[in-house]
Amino acid sequence: SKIPKILTEVPITITGAGKSVEVIAVLNPMLNINPKDKGFVENNGYIAIEAEHFSRLVNKGEAGWQKVPGLGRTLSAMMPVPVNSPSLTLDKDSPHIEYDVLLNTSGKITVSALISPTLNIYNNEGLCFAVSFDDQQPQVVNIHKGKTQQDWQESVRRNIVELSTRCTMEKAGKHVLKIWMIDPGIVLQRIHINCGGLKPSYLGPLESKNILKD
Repeated sequence: SKIPKILTEVPITITGAGKSVEVIAVLNPMLNINPKDKGFVENNGYIAIEAEHFSRLVNKGEAGWQKVPGLGRTLSAMMPVPVNSPSLTLDKDSPHIEYDVLLNTSGKITVSALISPTLNIYNNEGLCFAVSFDDQQPQVVNIHKGKTQQDWQESVRRNIVELSTRCTMEKAGKHVLKIWMIDPGIVLQRIHINCGGLKPSYLGPLESKNILKD
C-alpha cells in the first residue's frame, strides 16, 4: 500500500565478495504490463521518443522511411524516401513507422511530431504526413497550412517545428503509434506524447525508458 502509484525507480545496493554494486529497480503498479510487451513507458504524464528508435519500419516497394544520422537536435532523424517520390494516397498499406508504447492513461492525449523546418517545395497545398494509433483512422497533418513568415523565422531559429495531433485512447496499456508517409521532405526528429504531464522546455525531456527492450 506504500508503493507510489507512478513509475518509480529505487536504487538497491548489492554487496558481496568485497564489492558493492548499485542497481535500479523499476516498478509501475498502475500499468498492467504483459512480460512479453515492449515499448516506451509513460511516466509523469508523458512519453518522449527519439525518431530513430522505432519498433518497426513498414515500407512499400521503394517508398518508406530512412534514418538520417545526426540530423536531429538531440539525435538522428527519419525522413521519407525516395526524395523525389510523388505524394502518396494514404491507405492501410502506406509506408509508416511504428513505435510501441505502454500507456497508463486513457482518454484524450496529444501527439507532437517535432520536425525540421521545411520549405513547401513540391506543391502549393503544403507537405503532409499522418498520425494514428493501432487501427484508428490516420489523421493528416499539413506542416505548412496556416503558417506565416514569422512562424517560418521562428522554426528556423529553433531548428524545429512542433505539430500536434489530438488522439483518443479508449484504454490504457500497450498501443502502437504510427507515423505515415504522404509527402517527401518531412524530416522527423522526435515525438512527444503528452498525457497531461509534459512541461515546456527547449529540447524536450529526456527520452522515456524503454524498460522492456532487449
